[in-house]
Amino acid sequence: MSKKEKKQPFTITPEERSRFAFSAKPIPVSEIAKRINQTVANNSIRKLGYRAITARLLSVGLLREQTF
Repeated sequence: MSKKEKKQPFTITPEERSRFAFSAKPIPVSEIAKRINQTVANNSIRKLGYRAITARLLSVGLLREQTF
């Protein structure tokens, strides 16, 4: 049995970033993560998760938490 190769941290090139499919309508953060991961051609890096995106959007003020 072979050990799994450790994946590198998430990175995206400017060319990959330019291929991101923007949406005219609001979409969930999980869909943003899915679209970003689809643009990255390198399979040896970790996928970007929706939690990392949510944390970043909260930290820069583009998203805020609300309680109901």
